[in-house]
Amino acid sequence: MRIAICDDNEIIVKDLHKKLDKIIQKMNMNAIISDFTDGNDLLYEIETTGIFDIIFLDIEIGKVNGIELADKLNNEKYVFTLIFISQYSNYYRAAFEVQPFWFLDKPFEVKTLEITLKKAIDSLNYKYETLNYCYAKEYYRVLIDDIMYVQSQRRTILLYCIEDRICRFYGKLGNVEKELGTKHRKFIRINRSVCVNIDYIAKWTYKYIEMVNGEIIGIGEKYRDEVRKYFEEWIREKVNTYG
Repeated sequence: MRIAICDDNEIIVKDLHKKLDKIIQKMNMNAIISDFTDGNDLLYEIETTGIFDIIFLDIEIGKVNGIELADKLNNEKYVFTLIFISQYSNYYRAAFEVQPFWFLDKPFEVKTLEITLKKAIDSLNYKYETLNYCYAKEYYRVLIDDIMYVQSQRRTILLYCIEDRICRFYGKLGNVEKELGTKHRKFIRINRSVCVNIDYIAKWTYKYIEMVNGEIIGIGEKYRDEVRKYFEEWIREKVNTYG
C-alpha cells in the first residue's frame, strides 16, 4: 500500500508520518509513506509512478489549492482514498464537492487517526464489490462503485453508471435497495423511484441534490427530513465530532 502526505508545513508532515508509521506497525501492515510539501510535487510523483492508495491532503497548501488538486485527480478517474487535513472547518462545505473520504483536524489525535486509517483501508477493499443481475436470460455484474444512482421505471431497474453507461433489468427498487444495503457502499433513497450513491453527490439542499455530473434530482417531500438528517450526521462524523 502507498500512502501520501501533502502539507506545506514540514513539521505537520513529519508529525503525521511518525504517527501513521506507528499505527501501521501496530496493524502489522505493509505500507510505504511518501511526504510532500508541495502539491505540484505530489502531482508529478503520481504522473511518474502512479496513484497512491491513500492521500492525506492539506486544503490550504501554499500556492496550490488542495480542493483544486483533488479535483484534478478525480478528473483523471484515479482510484484512491482522499483524506483532507485542515485547521479550518469553513472549508468542509467546499471540499464536499470533490468527494473526500474523511476530514482530519490538526493537531492529529492518534486514536482518531487510527480509526480513520482503518476505515480508509476498508473503503479500498470495498471498491471491487459488485451487483449481479440477469437480463434477457444473460447474467451480468457491475461494480457498485461505478453506480451513480438507481432508478425504478415501472418494472424496470435502471443503473446509471459512470461514463454515461446505463444497465437495465427487471426488478423492484426495494429489493435492489435491500441488496445494496448488504454491501459497504452507501446508497440513500431520495424519492419513490431513486436511490443515489453518496460518493457521487456534489451538492445537497433540502429540495434536491446535484450529482457530480451536474444532474439535478429532486428529493421527495416525504424523504426530505430523513435525507437532511442523514447529511447532517454525515458531516458531523466526517469532521470527527466523535471521541
